Amino acid sequence: MARGFGISNGGGSTDRIRVDPNSGNDFKTYAAKFWMASASVNGRVWDQPGGSFLLIHSSSANLRFAINYTGGTQAGWSFSCGTGFHQVVVRYTPNSFSSPDIWLDGSKVTLTVEQAQSAATGENPSGGTDIGNRAAQDRVWPGHIYEYALWHEFLSDEACLELSSGLSPMAYVAKNLVAYLPMRGGVNPPINVASGVAASARTGTLTGKSEVWGGRHMWPYCA
Repeated sequence: MARGFGISNGGGSTDRIRVDPNSGNDFKTYAAKFWMASASVNGRVWDQPGGSFLLIHSSSANLRFAINYTGGTQAGWSFSCGTGFHQVVVRYTPNSFSSPDIWLDGSKVTLTVEQAQSAATGENPSGGTDIGNRAAQDRVWPGHIYEYALWHEFLSDEACLELSSGLSPMAYVAKNLVAYLPMRGGVNPPINVASGVAASARTGTLTGKSEVWGGRHMWPYCA
């Protein structure tokens, strides 16, 4: 199962799922599984205001990972990714000049620097993280999202490779997994099933319809 976003794949252009903020850590690893129907829009896989976001860079049809830093500066890196099913893992240190490490579909990718860091001031996230859009609700994801996960941990190369090859994020639940939303089943809105999350913060906020898409793609090793 998955969540469909956008007019063609979900309910409309304002579709999004918001989860509680996950900030205040020096190490982060994100993972997401998704299907991209089009590369002609700047749709978001996730977006945290003042933090990081992953989007389609429509002018180049690549995916772009960007970090917002304190003081309004931004850094961005792009990598090739066509339409279809994909599994991405992004590992980075928010408070340093170092570039992120990104794996896509079982391979570490080569990054193109689109916007270099101009000051090592650290990211400054505020508010919740939006899945499938951004806070302004004008960057809807053109396709389906199967799952979203976030660790406050610098996962190993081996772990990132396995996750980008289809291993369930629950395999690394002990590695400070702070958010995991599998977009499967009839739960509406999706629930953050990561251990240690307060009951009051488990349920995401659903805007628009973000339709449950009934198709199933068999990810390797997926629990």
